[in-house]
Amino acid sequence: MKEYVGVLHRAGVPIVVGSHSNTRYTPRGFAFHREMETLVEAGLTPMETLVAATKVGARFLRRENDLGTVEEGKLADILVLDQDPLTNISSTRNISTIVVDGRVIDPKAVPPLAKP
Repeated sequence: MKEYVGVLHRAGVPIVVGSHSNTRYTPRGFAFHREMETLVEAGLTPMETLVAATKVGARFLRRENDLGTVEEGKLADILVLDQDPLTNISSTRNISTIVVDGRVIDPKAVPPLAKP
């Protein structure tokens, strides 16, 4: 699959990050982070992967006027990372602060999902 995604990406096919938050038997967010890592392994740069997870995702959902980029007038939840994801995409796992609906949330305060 990685090879196939790489071929599609090089051909100009838009790639979007689409993992669900609630994946059985995995901690919250694991699938999303793993998908981004796999896209980098498939040949996307970390920046292309972050764009696939934000701007391209919003375009796919036809919500690019509301979401996907940080701009005045758009809705934005923000993750503050401890390290640069452009250097290592796995750095997206190291979240120091979450901002949702204008509220700052400590990531340690977010309980893990219960196992099904």
